[in-house]
Amino acid sequence: MNHYTSLTKKYGITQWKRTLFTLIGIVLSVGLMSFSVIFIHNLKETIFHSAKYSTGYYHMAVSQPNEEQESVLRLYQKVNVAGKVTATVMDLPDTDSSIQLMSLDDEAKKIFKEITLVKGRLPLNDKEIVLEEWIAKENGMKVGEKIRLGDTTLELVGICKNQFNSRSNKTSIGYVIQNHPLLGSKDARTILYIQFFEKYIKNQTDFALHIEQLTKAAGVTEDNVERNSIVFKSLGDYTSRDYSSILIIIVNVVVMGLFIFNTFQISVMERIQQYGILRSLGATPKQIHYLVMNEAIIFSIVAIPIGIGLGIALQGLLHYLSFFQNAPKLTVPFQELLWVAGIGFLTILLSVYKPAVAASKVSPMQAVKMTQQLPSVKAMKREQPHFLLNRLGVSAHMAWQNIMRNRARFIGATLSMSVAIILVILNFGFFSSQDPAALVKNNYLWNSNYYVTSDGGFKENDISKLKELFPKIEVIKSQYENIEVSVPNSDTMDIRFYGYHEKELKKASRYTVSGSVDLNSLQSGQELLLVGENQSNLKIGDSITLKYKGNNVSIKVGAILENYPTVGDRDGFKIVGHTTLFESLIGDKGTYDRLDLKIDESSENHLDIFNKLDTFVVDGKVRSLYENMESIQEDFDVFQVLMIGFISIISLIGIFSIYNTLATSYLLRKNEFGILRAIGMTQSQIREMVVWEGLFYGLFSTVWGVLIGVILHYLQYRILNVFIKGIYPSWDYPYGISVIAGITCIGICICASIYSSKKLKLTGIMDSIKIVN
Repeated sequence: MNHYTSLTKKYGITQWKRTLFTLIGIVLSVGLMSFSVIFIHNLKETIFHSAKYSTGYYHMAVSQPNEEQESVLRLYQKVNVAGKVTATVMDLPDTDSSIQLMSLDDEAKKIFKEITLVKGRLPLNDKEIVLEEWIAKENGMKVGEKIRLGDTTLELVGICKNQFNSRSNKTSIGYVIQNHPLLGSKDARTILYIQFFEKYIKNQTDFALHIEQLTKAAGVTEDNVERNSIVFKSLGDYTSRDYSSILIIIVNVVVMGLFIFNTFQISVMERIQQYGILRSLGATPKQIHYLVMNEAIIFSIVAIPIGIGLGIALQGLLHYLSFFQNAPKLTVPFQELLWVAGIGFLTILLSVYKPAVAASKVSPMQAVKMTQQLPSVKAMKREQPHFLLNRLGVSAHMAWQNIMRNRARFIGATLSMSVAIILVILNFGFFSSQDPAALVKNNYLWNSNYYVTSDGGFKENDISKLKELFPKIEVIKSQYENIEVSVPNSDTMDIRFYGYHEKELKKASRYTVSGSVDLNSLQSGQELLLVGENQSNLKIGDSITLKYKGNNVSIKVGAILENYPTVGDRDGFKIVGHTTLFESLIGDKGTYDRLDLKIDESSENHLDIFNKLDTFVVDGKVRSLYENMESIQEDFDVFQVLMIGFISIISLIGIFSIYNTLATSYLLRKNEFGILRAIGMTQSQIREMVVWEGLFYGLFSTVWGVLIGVILHYLQYRILNVFIKGIYPSWDYPYGISVIAGITCIGICICASIYSSKKLKLTGIMDSIKIVN
């Protein structure tokens, strides 16, 4: 041995089990953090990819361009693709449905999502057509049948998946070939869809700027230009700072540091005797400190690359299982991973610093004493047996004493194991805010699964008819009207005013940002509620004036809400008040503008319910959550697999961490178990004691993990709603995931204890009580 630092390598080889457990702990921690970074990066890529191709990846659409304008639009240097779509609507004979004939040129096929066929093939000539699945089912159409549109007969050669809301609008897409004769009528519309090169569109400012420039260059009127609002919004989300991702990464870094600290704390503290022997042989405190730090550096060099590789491998596996060919390619954010490596290395050094200082300060004489690990009489007196422990037996009593006589080790191990529960709860909360179906679900108020609208509105007798049609139904009635609002020191604004009954207003407290919801003040018309973005910086108690057709009402702001369910997508804030206030300003309309319906679908299938509602509604629309979800089912399924996969991987890492923590603890206490066996404790008592310890560890880890996890989950909800308005509609206690995580933690602790107790049986008494292993 040329240098004392060679002891690190010698120790790592001779005590390979301890070394392996420590390495596994660091690898899992770094792997978790790198996996989180890669996963969140690819999740943003996937959400952006899905948004781009949900309605077609284009930035602007120009209606009815002439030849000169089309030429300019196509040849503009920043345009990547310019695809032409020609469409016209024709009635389907003997039905109340229509067909929107549509043809796409080769460039348009690059912009729009590929047509997904359920049966058949795409049209090859002007005598063939492809229709959506819903219209084929409703009219009993099969591939090969003839369909008459106007004076033309077409053959149905394919059936494709339903488009968003086409069933509700009673208009099916009908795909035909380019330059189809039916598309030559004067009613046919031509739309040119423009996609810019991605290098020019880095953010929403670039998006708007290039549309404005191209509009002017082509001489197109603004009325004929439509911006792709979905891509615009998704680009903003994609390029903006993702606070939810940052928060989850910070939490992962903190818990990784906690786990690594506990791993080294256990390893160093259980080797105090060895450091004492080195001190007695002449090693200085500085050399002992450097020895421990050197061990941490070697572990970092080995474990961090493996951990990052593990994170990449896990994301690659999840990516493959989730997407197959339908997803964007797996991307590895190398710059972010360099940060992970740096943070991981720094975390390891900071985590091991305190144990290194403790090791360097150990007294040689005290460290080599065999009695150091045995409980003193004073300690035993301080921990008097609880009556419950007496009933559980000697093994449970001994297990409790083992835990209580070294509380620092117990707290460190318990916190380390509770990390898995905390991560599962937090990551579950993170995914709850990333649901790709949220935009669809938000259109259905109060968790309804259908809603209906009518030009003439709905009266109370209409609601009675609905209840006769569906015995198990809940009807939420909405009245709204656009009014003018006069705010002090601000211009008059056009605002939508909603009138609700007490039942809906009682739920407003869940969405309160400031102020309080006083039902009496609302019902008496003294106060109202503001919902959404408060552009005028109104405060609680401020007075505003509502104006409608000569009627003016002054009223105070009682509370400000976020994400309170309202109809439509209007910018700025909205006003919610009691129906009495609504009627005093607007008058008694006698009708409701919209009915949101919760219908029990267990006794009737979706199609029967939809047909009944379709018959019920006159001059209006029926919207179905089932149908809307069906149109984005592919993206939703991908998200579900992602969520399950990510939580499963986090859980597996947590399971390994729990097992590693307990197994390391038992391995480093081999001397102690040997002494207990030497003084007469049987192997079955040892095994029972170890299992009881595992149960205690599991119970305390579950309590701490759930408690800390729920608190952080709530803080996550509060913090993220400050930066990202509306990401969490409301906070709900995570009962289900907490129970599952807790039971799993307890089960893993008991299983790890049983397995470790079997390993202890294979070690002889004399071997296990050696001072230095």
